[in-house]
Amino acid sequence: MRRRATLLVLVLALSGLPVTAGAQALDWHPCKELAAGWPGTDPATECALLTVPLNHDDPSGRRIEIAVSRLKASEPAKRRGVLLMNPGGPGLPGTTMPERGLGTGLGRLAQEYDLIGFDLRGSGYSSKVTCPVLDEVRPAATEDDAYAQEQERVGRAMEQCADQDRDLVGSMTTLTMARDMDAIRRALGEKTISYYGISWGSALGLTYRGVFDSQVDRMLLDSVTVPGQYFDRARDRSAAVEELATEFFGWLAQRDAGYHFGGSAAAVRTALLDLRGRTDGDRVDQLLGSAQPNWSAAADELAAIRDGKAGKAVTVTSPGNLFVHYAVYCNDSSAQRSPAKDPSATRRWRTEFPVAGYRSFPPETGGVCGHWPFASRPVTPGKGYSSLQLVGHRWESITPFGWARSAQQAVGGALLTVPDAQHGSFGNLDCAQRGVDFLTGGAAVSGDC
Repeated sequence: MRRRATLLVLVLALSGLPVTAGAQALDWHPCKELAAGWPGTDPATECALLTVPLNHDDPSGRRIEIAVSRLKASEPAKRRGVLLMNPGGPGLPGTTMPERGLGTGLGRLAQEYDLIGFDLRGSGYSSKVTCPVLDEVRPAATEDDAYAQEQERVGRAMEQCADQDRDLVGSMTTLTMARDMDAIRRALGEKTISYYGISWGSALGLTYRGVFDSQVDRMLLDSVTVPGQYFDRARDRSAAVEELATEFFGWLAQRDAGYHFGGSAAAVRTALLDLRGRTDGDRVDQLLGSAQPNWSAAADELAAIRDGKAGKAVTVTSPGNLFVHYAVYCNDSSAQRSPAKDPSATRRWRTEFPVAGYRSFPPETGGVCGHWPFASRPVTPGKGYSSLQLVGHRWESITPFGWARSAQQAVGGALLTVPDAQHGSFGNLDCAQRGVDFLTGGAAVSGDC
């Protein structure tokens, strides 16, 4: 973005936190005029830059920019406030989320809410650090030693990229980003906000609610997790992947006449793990973890890989900015900072999780955080009393359903259960009307979706 927002300095207190920099008047302009690469077909979304302290406890120090976007409520007479939105990752594009949301089952919210997107510090159009070297190394290999070496290279790349701007990278925690979110609230001139977050965006929402509960009107969170959980509870995710893969293997066995991978789940498992070891292992592994709606397409592509033919690709969700994705999790989690050299840890992990262990790491090795230069700064969201609707997906593996249940026990709210295995799918289901009803009417519901 080329234009800078107009600064209006006010000093405000933050719910028991140290006094931080105050509200700033946002200077809105069409995003297509300000943001390089913004689609010219989007005439309605407005953008602005908000300056916030790098360190909210030092408001007179260095400042950085947070990119904010807005779609005004289409029916101003019905306007009930602002709805901040985050797609997760962390690091997925946030400023484009309001416009993307119009095409989902939650699109009707745009009638009554100003939809507000924002790019996290470190990403998108906000002040950021890039790490192209990280895209050249990914920890995925059949051989245990090769996997460990690739994991080591990822850790070194993370350390190298953090050195570009250690102050900014060290500040990239969920708690700090929640405080950025409250700076957005104040810049919008709103006493309270509503919020919709997906995946890691739910961790951001729960953190915000734990600190700024009185500033929350209504909060809807899909595929629930808490800060650091994605790394700290890797065993939960790996177990969920194995469960899903076992179901897939059984499904294939029932269709052996068409796919010819074996007549039992065990035979299919052996055939596909062998296929992974002698072909495009990374792609095969992605397909083995496919959600149930994609099983037919995944099976077609697996058969095509086996037969040496081009197959139909299955979309795999990307975390967006991979450096931001890893950096936030490393800062938030208790992951080991010194890499373990014992390759037997990887062998044991892969024995326990033969599918999931291919692209995940045992916590005791340090994983991608093995050379991370910053100490762990975990945060546990506290119980809140503002209106909260949680959504969990019964068989998904990225943020397992048990995480939603444990979050509800810890922070409150109502839990809606979606009987699918698709991560973050709520907005695209007929059931999304429950979310619209909650955010417009205020009644959170429990039970099946």
